Amino acid sequence: FYDAEKDEFSTYDEYDDVESIPVWPAEGSLAGLVVKQRRSLLIKDKEFNEMVRKGEVALVGIPSAVWLGVPLIAEGEVIGAVVVQSYENEEAYDQRTVDLMEFVSTQISLAIQKQQNLLDLIEAKQKAEQSDKLKSAFLNNLSHEIRTPLNAIVGLSAMFDAEETLAEERKLFGELIADNSRQLTSIIDDIVHMSAIETDQVELYPSEFAIFQMMDELTGLFMIRNQNPDVNVILEFPQDKTETTIHFDESKLRKIVYVLMDNALKFTEKGEVKLSWNIEKSALWIQVEDTGIGIAPQDQEKIFERFQKVEGHANKLFRGNGLGLSIARAYTQLLGGHISLDSEIGKGTKFSIRFPVKITSTPQIKKTMNEFSDSSRKIKVLIVEDEYSNLRFIKSSLKEDKYELTAAGNGSEAVKLFEQNPDFDLVLMDLKLPVLSGFDATRQIKAIRPNVPIVAITAYALRGDKEKALEAGCDAYLSKPFMKEELLLLMERFVTPSN
Repeated sequence: FYDAEKDEFSTYDEYDDVESIPVWPAEGSLAGLVVKQRRSLLIKDKEFNEMVRKGEVALVGIPSAVWLGVPLIAEGEVIGAVVVQSYENEEAYDQRTVDLMEFVSTQISLAIQKQQNLLDLIEAKQKAEQSDKLKSAFLNNLSHEIRTPLNAIVGLSAMFDAEETLAEERKLFGELIADNSRQLTSIIDDIVHMSAIETDQVELYPSEFAIFQMMDELTGLFMIRNQNPDVNVILEFPQDKTETTIHFDESKLRKIVYVLMDNALKFTEKGEVKLSWNIEKSALWIQVEDTGIGIAPQDQEKIFERFQKVEGHANKLFRGNGLGLSIARAYTQLLGGHISLDSEIGKGTKFSIRFPVKITSTPQIKKTMNEFSDSSRKIKVLIVEDEYSNLRFIKSSLKEDKYELTAAGNGSEAVKLFEQNPDFDLVLMDLKLPVLSGFDATRQIKAIRPNVPIVAITAYALRGDKEKALEAGCDAYLSKPFMKEELLLLMERFVTPSN
């Protein structure tokens, strides 16, 4: 049998009383000539020796008096050769033998192809059945994962304004509604990411960003989300790398770390979840370590497969759609990195990732409110949002007296307001707007005052949208839905409220 990729032959002998050579290179062999010329070859000892003298072939095994080989061709591809040889009688074969061997070779090729087709059909059937089982399990799980938080949102929302609901209950209901809404968003986000991966529609959008800032934001986000007093969320980083910037795909790196942190926090009931990173010799090292339930050795590869979930606790069900780690590994490989894990049941899990990265220049520090000459004045924020409910949410999040809020319902109105009052401290910009899009409005506002911070707040949260926003001039990006704490945390990068 011929392996075109390795350019070598192999045989599968049960018994050979003359010679046994299981694998040999095709180059320089008689069988190699048969395969590459796609025709039969009948050669006697003297002719062979002459070919050896000229360097056309080399001896493989024991010399024979006469050698005959015919190609095995299946569906137009040469898959090997049928060879017979006589070690004593050089007249053992003639043209009639060649004709007979070619007929035999054709029948053997047909039999091999028929068997291969049968094996392929069986394998395809097994894969289809497995895929159907996985998809059915996924859809059933997805239905459960969607309906569970949706039930909480609908039910608690109806109870929120009921007369008998106490103030402390409303506070709890609000937290539960927010938490379940975030879970729904995560499910939709994962499905979209996996769809892009499976249809080969994932594109890379490298840009320059501060690695410490990104890791610090993610850690802060999970510190806010962590409601378990028995679990600490920790960020560990090299102190001399806080101003290091890299040229990399920030959104995909953020998604990878988010998945690992979310997973670690979900499966840890006591102890800590630690995110650590370092850059050494153009390599970015990231570790997410927890003291959670751990992963059994037989499940450590399975958890990276799509639709797969590993339940690590007999008395507790962990929610999730079985896509997160599959997305994380796919993105890691796409970015040229490698992901591995080390885990022990009952003691925790450590995910380790290594990426090749290009280290760039030191980032410029954004101007903050602390540097303003008049620190007593209010922070002027322009909110550009055409959806009333979203506008009300943002205004409610910034209702403290320290903010002076101005709203615009479309991009053209926002530009006119900025032309009249170019002293806004921050712009919160929706991207999908009537009259003039947020992208174009951002460009025009930046043309008026290049150093005004503009934060894109949008439902455009998929492939390349963040990069397009940054290219238009936005300084940061926050996808809907988001929590009040996430908005305030992001705003602190550009404006620091005075006391």
